[in-house]
Amino acid sequence: MAILTFKFRKIGIYKLNNINWLNYWNKKNIWTESDLWKKNNDIFFLKTSHIFNFSKKNIVLDIGCGNGDFTNKVINRVDKVYCVDTSQEYVNICKTRFSNNKNVTVLKLGNNYTDLSFIKDIKFSIIIANSVVQYYRSQNEIIDLVKSVQKISAENARFLISDIEIFSDKKKSYLNLIYNSIVKRYFFSLIKVGLKLIVNKEYSKTKQRQSILAVNFDKLIRDLSIFVKKISIINENITVNVNRKHLLIEL
Repeated sequence: MAILTFKFRKIGIYKLNNINWLNYWNKKNIWTESDLWKKNNDIFFLKTSHIFNFSKKNIVLDIGCGNGDFTNKVINRVDKVYCVDTSQEYVNICKTRFSNNKNVTVLKLGNNYTDLSFIKDIKFSIIIANSVVQYYRSQNEIIDLVKSVQKISAENARFLISDIEIFSDKKKSYLNLIYNSIVKRYFFSLIKVGLKLIVNKEYSKTKQRQSILAVNFDKLIRDLSIFVKKISIINENITVNVNRKHLLIEL
């Protein structure tokens, strides 16, 4: 009986440890086809077009590409796009979506998702990680990612890390989000996602097991400034998340 009890507990611990963001995003979820996600990519593409002035001179790396909405918008403006993601679900979606587009390459990240050394013989001029690092396990992983990106970057490349969660007043953040959704006309998309989150509790359960990474923003900038050329803070809203921070890094 003691042996059986031990095994049961071991399995229980495994199941709890298996509840994390890697597993959440590795299967179908409410975000993939949501209107809010589409709106987020519309806003992000518009704002980043002003930041980067995308052209055929650019080779873009989209880290955490998701369902490929951003890549689909930018591909006709640039030379090539490399989509990478930890999720086999999203890798499969993007491979199907861009199967007839020779300028898009889709690759799966390994268990060490900050390691990009498997990408060979390519030098990227624009690198983007939009709404990604809040699902990391620690702030040090952001540092590791930037160092890894630096090794595969072209001269004068720029790396945009957007939607960085910071320590903030959550009540004020939610109020600002609602206000902005009304002004920017995506309030009903926000409500639809909110209702789905109430019904489908998998997102909140995952969040309880592995919380969203809130970054010490000043420390992150200090740590990055040691080995990058320049860091700029983008103060305008470039996603639907109005209380997040965005860093533009010259590598």
